[in-house]
Amino acid sequence: GRVDVARVLLARDDVQVNLADHRQCTPLLIAAREGREEMVKLLLEHPRIQVNLPTQKRISPLHMASIRGRGAVVRRILNDERVDVNAQDNKEHTALNLVTGYGSEKMMELLLENSRVDVNSGQCQGWMPLHVSVDRQSAKKMQILLNHEGVDVNAKTKDGDTPFLVATRKYSELCLRLLLEHPRVDVNVEGHAGMTVLATATQHKWKNIRKDIR
Repeated sequence: GRVDVARVLLARDDVQVNLADHRQCTPLLIAAREGREEMVKLLLEHPRIQVNLPTQKRISPLHMASIRGRGAVVRRILNDERVDVNAQDNKEHTALNLVTGYGSEKMMELLLENSRVDVNSGQCQGWMPLHVSVDRQSAKKMQILLNHEGVDVNAKTKDGDTPFLVATRKYSELCLRLLLEHPRVDVNVEGHAGMTVLATATQHKWKNIRKDIR
């Protein structure tokens, strides 16, 4: 964390600024993980820095700072045009995917302030942030995503599930009501095996849901 020492080292022509440890963690990734904003700033200013180098699990500095809730570092990294803001880890999660599932609403809002961040980025099974927020039954995170003009409220996973179908299977009335309030939601879309939201609700005898979507 000694910025003064790092500055001296980085001034040397022979310094390996991207040298990684046994876990493939670079100095930039470690600084991002620990929330060392001044160190991150210093490293980003180095002409030979590679800003997107990931770990063995393809975790990038942006992934790491976002999931750790390092707001100042996330903002610093996002402001660097060289950064791939939609980089995917070994399970094809972007930083936004990860934060939606395991991070804070504040980090989601910070990421979505950047116009380059893809609100509809899907992981290996095609689950996008909105699917994840519905599955977690997080109304606050759902609302953040639903307020984004680019969100695809009818996006399907590889299994054919829309966020609405996920909410129906979870029997989450709150999630369903939030989705129903969105002007672009399609209540008739078919998912896996041709099942619609109404058909699923009928199958499970969920009277309140059937009433809401009719």
